[in-house]
Amino acid sequence: MTNNTKIALVTGASRGLGKNTALAVLLQKTRLVIG
Repeated sequence: MTNNTKIALVTGASRGLGKNTALAVLLQKTRLVIG
């Protein structure tokens, strides 16, 4: 069994650079964890 799921952790994603990074990650169909 192989797990190829990509997960990204983005801190400070409420505005600015963090928000833009989170949106870019979502466009790559990667699971997103916001902290």
